Amino acid sequence: MLLTEAFVSDVMGLNRLLKQRQSIVGLMHEASSKAGF
Repeated sequence: MLLTEAFVSDVMGLNRLLKQRQSIVGLMHEASSKAGF
């Protein structure tokens, strides 16, 4: 039980990191396209 809870929290943390990374990449892409790169 404890193992699965830790695994679920790890997966949720990874998903959160991925979403943050995606938003950062999206912001960088938006800024670069606005700058004309």
